[in-house]
Amino acid sequence: VAVMNCGIGGPVTFNVAPGTYTEQIRIRRITGTSPTSRVTFQSANGNATSVNLTFNATSATSNYVLELDSAQYITFRSITVTATNTTNGRAIEFAGIASFDSVVNCRVVAPASTGTVTTVAGIFGSLVGTNNTIRGNTVIGGAQGIYYTGTSATLVTSNNFIDSNFVSGFNNNGVYVGNSNYTSVSKNEVTMLDTRTGIGYGVYANNLDSAYQVNGNKVMGGATTQITYGIYGTGCGSNGYTGSVSNNKVILRNTQAGTVYGIYLTNMQGNFTRNNVVNVGSTGATVYGLYGIGGNGGIKYYNNTVQNSGSSTANTNVAAYFSHTTTTAGVSDIRNNIFYNSGAGRAAFYVNVSAIYSDYNMFRSNGATLINFGTTGYATLQDWRNAQNWDFNSISYTPAFTAGDELQPDVTNPDVWAMHGRGEQIVDNASDINGAARPTTLTAGVPDLGAYEFLPTATPPALPATPAAPAPGLTQYYMFGTDTVQKITWGATVPSTVEVRRYSGIIPPGLTAGQASMYYYTDVTTTGAAPTAFTNRQYYIDPWMRNIPQENTVKMGRTIPNGTWFVSSNSSVDNLSNVITEGNLSYLSKFTGMTDGQAPPPAAPPSNTLDT
Repeated sequence: VAVMNCGIGGPVTFNVAPGTYTEQIRIRRITGTSPTSRVTFQSANGNATSVNLTFNATSATSNYVLELDSAQYITFRSITVTATNTTNGRAIEFAGIASFDSVVNCRVVAPASTGTVTTVAGIFGSLVGTNNTIRGNTVIGGAQGIYYTGTSATLVTSNNFIDSNFVSGFNNNGVYVGNSNYTSVSKNEVTMLDTRTGIGYGVYANNLDSAYQVNGNKVMGGATTQITYGIYGTGCGSNGYTGSVSNNKVILRNTQAGTVYGIYLTNMQGNFTRNNVVNVGSTGATVYGLYGIGGNGGIKYYNNTVQNSGSSTANTNVAAYFSHTTTTAGVSDIRNNIFYNSGAGRAAFYVNVSAIYSDYNMFRSNGATLINFGTTGYATLQDWRNAQNWDFNSISYTPAFTAGDELQPDVTNPDVWAMHGRGEQIVDNASDINGAARPTTLTAGVPDLGAYEFLPTATPPALPATPAAPAPGLTQYYMFGTDTVQKITWGATVPSTVEVRRYSGIIPPGLTAGQASMYYYTDVTTTGAAPTAFTNRQYYIDPWMRNIPQENTVKMGRTIPNGTWFVSSNSSVDNLSNVITEGNLSYLSKFTGMTDGQAPPPAAPPSNTLDT
């Protein structure tokens, strides 16, 4: 390193031979470094474990093995850096105005720690430099895994990338980023230490401004009695929805009585919190999957899949909790989510219903209370609607997940149709957690609920009817969870049995070219006698309108005995209640909403009588 004190005239690469190097390295600004003249230190064979730079730092004023002190355009690649001092245990340190430096594909080891100090850390930075990259490293041990911050709330660091690292064995923070602008913490895999001795954070974002991105991370943890936060964000402001906490997977299935928060956002505003998978659980009383509190509102909670398996009946055992009391940055928009408490707690808890917009969600709890508003509990979705006038297009049903921890839809399970094509098109959520396209317009399709887009391979379930059997003059209701799918009022002759299945979010099969239809259909099969003179009512949601330009032109679409689709001009639509009705029918097969382009004639004006 000393040989470069006189500067460089072009790019320089040091290929380091395999071996253990016991020394302390401090690199300061090197004259001549630039975007085209970078200094790179790398293992000669590309294997990080073959080269070990290690040191026992006994002085608190020189607490590092490798320090980048105001250095610029320096890269360390595929090298192991090991700190051995249990008090002064920083392996790599960024300091001063270090900028445009990178630590890539390295193995970084800090001593095991039972504290929360920042003096024992894999990678530590307290600086005002910019554009540094920490990517693809394996970081093991320390009180802190990666701890990177500006020197104060006003002296910030900016444009940094902490990306695709594997962090484990830490006691306090896996990845901590604070006092930073335009920073990305993405695609990191963080494993929480079950044996830690205090509070633990997988990813901690503090006082990030503008276009912060906390996306695509995976945080995992298991059995601990300590308080655990998967992703913790506080005081992060965003202008124009440039900030994001999205596409993360937080899996904290605690088998002990520790307090667990999956994603905890406090005093945040104006960001996207979308396409996250949160799977938490604990035998303790306080377990939250998604937790949002304070701030100036304006958070867009879109297409999150949240499951809480906590066993407590307390109202602190909640899949999704929202306590946003102001709307300076707009209302908090809560749509297309799955909130499932598979334990004994609540699916959702709302504190201020005037600061939210909530609809097109799936709620389910195995406990006695589905949703709380403050201290008031609602056992059913309809109770919540009646009291607070939200979620009129939401559904209560048990989501169909695969057996793994990542809450993926089980496409082979008939019940998965309750999640498919059941959301609302949202312009600013055009892809799912895996990057698959998500429909954003009526003609493009219907988004699925939760973090994943998918297509079922199973046939939908036969829907239960109330009353269970048809009878002359009787009206039967066919329900998919809390969705009314179809009502039939029978005539004089009824079939012996009726099966109704709803296919949501797909185009009805067999349409001829140019036929406009909705994005759903019901398939009805019967046995026994052919029914006569019955009335059929079909229920739909607005996101299924597809290519029907005007809702008042919707008609009953149905297949006739030869299998072709027929648009009935004798039907009517109630476009406030979203019901299509046709009477005097004698054939049951497939039904959907279609159009002939004709609106019903306006009602005749009332007659006036001249008073003489």
